[in-house]
Amino acid sequence: MMTTNAQLDDSSKTESAEQSLITYDNYDTCPLCGSSDYELLPEQKQVLQATPIRPTELQENAIVHFSPVICRHCGISYNIKGLSAQSRDRLFQNYHFIKPSSGAGAANYQSYIEVVKVSLKRLSAEASEADGAAVKNKAVLEVGGYDGYLLRQLADDGYSDLTLVDPSPQVEPEAQERYHLKVCKDFFSKSWLQQHGLEGHFDVIATKDTIQMVPPLIGFVEGLVAGLREGGILVLSSVMHGMTAMQFSRLGKNACYYIAKRFGLKVLDWVQESETSYYNIVLQKPVAGEIVPEFAWSEADFAAELKRNEQQLAHAHDFAASDVAKLEQEVKKLLDAGEQVVMYGTGFAAFNMLDCLSNDIKEKLLNNEQNLLLVNSDASQDGYLFLLPNGKYHSVHFAGEALKDKEVSSIILAVLSPHFKSEIESYLKQIGCKCDHLVTMTA
Repeated sequence: MMTTNAQLDDSSKTESAEQSLITYDNYDTCPLCGSSDYELLPEQKQVLQATPIRPTELQENAIVHFSPVICRHCGISYNIKGLSAQSRDRLFQNYHFIKPSSGAGAANYQSYIEVVKVSLKRLSAEASEADGAAVKNKAVLEVGGYDGYLLRQLADDGYSDLTLVDPSPQVEPEAQERYHLKVCKDFFSKSWLQQHGLEGHFDVIATKDTIQMVPPLIGFVEGLVAGLREGGILVLSSVMHGMTAMQFSRLGKNACYYIAKRFGLKVLDWVQESETSYYNIVLQKPVAGEIVPEFAWSEADFAAELKRNEQQLAHAHDFAASDVAKLEQEVKKLLDAGEQVVMYGTGFAAFNMLDCLSNDIKEKLLNNEQNLLLVNSDASQDGYLFLLPNGKYHSVHFAGEALKDKEVSSIILAVLSPHFKSEIESYLKQIGCKCDHLVTMTA
C-alpha cells in the first residue's frame, strides 16, 4: 500500500535528473510481512547506475534519494520512499550490472557458485552413483543472472538443463549456443512459470543480487518456491551491508529466517564470508508429509541482528570514521602536492567514497577533471562516463592502459569486497604498475 507519510519530505513527488526518468513512491507497509511497525532512518542519496555509461546513455542515469526503514516485525530493511514501479520497470530494461563473464568481478561470484555446486552435489546423493547422467541432468534455474555466469560455470561441469530468466539478459548468441543455455527475457514470477509449464520443475533455483530489487517480494518468493520440485533447493544470495537506490529491500538473517518459516522451508546452510560481504542462504522445499525441524533463532538473536542492521543503515555512508579521516587526509595530501588522485573502481563504493569527503576537498577534487583519474578493469568501458556526487560526469579509463608501467604514490581502491581488492592488486602487478600505498576502506 502506498501513501504520503508525514515523516517523509514529500516536497517533490517527482524529481529527476532528466525530468522524466525518476519518480518516487512511498510505501507504508512492509513488503515481506505487511507490518507498519518500522524505524525510519536518515534519507540517503546515490548514483543510479552501478557502472559507467556511454555518453549517449546519460538519460538513463541520475542521482536519486531514498529513505530506508527497518521492519521491527520481520527484520527486513526496505525503502519507504524509493523508486516507483514505473521507474524500475523502465530502468531495468537498460540497467548496467557487472558482467563477471568479462573477467571483472568474477572472484566475487565464487562463493555463490560454490554454494550452488554443493547444493547440486547434495541432491546428487539422492540419485544412484551409477546414474551419472541423471545427476548432470538436474534442472537449474537462475533468476536475474544477467550474463549467465553461474550457468556457464555449471555447463563447464557437465550440467545441461540450464535456464536463465532476466528482464535484460546479456548473453551473446554464441555463448548461449556454446553453453546450451535457455535464455528468457522476462520478469520472473509464478505466472511466468505457469506460462512455460515449469511449476515444480527445477531441482535448484539460484538468485544473486535480485531478491532485494523486487517490490512485490512475497509474490516473488512464492514463485521461487513454486518453481522447485519437492526436495528442491533454493539459494538466495545478497549483500549484508548498505542500501542502494535500485534496491527495494535489504534482507539479512532475520528476514531470510522469516521467509523460511513463512513458506515452510528447511534451512540447510547459511554461508557468510564476512560482515562486509555476501551471504548465501540455502533453503530446501520439503517433500509431502515431511516434518520441517525448527531452526535455532531466538528472540535475542533477532534483536541483536536488528540492532546491527540499524547501526549499519543509520549513516548515509557506511564507512568507519577512521577510514573517512584516512581517505580525506590522503586526498588532501595529493591535491596539496599537485598530484593526481587515482581511484580504482567505478561503482557505488566510488560514489560513496567521493561523497563522504568534506565539502572543501570534494569541491577542489571534483571541479577540475585533471585532479581525478578514474579507472576500472573493463577495457570496453574506456571513455565511458561516471556520475559524480556533484552532478557532473567524469571520464573513465581502462586501467590496463592508463596505469600500465606507471609509478604512482597512491591508489584509492573504491571497492569493499576483499575479492575485488585482491583482484585489483593482482592486476596492478600484471600490468607493471608500481604503487607506494593502496588506500582501502571497509563498510
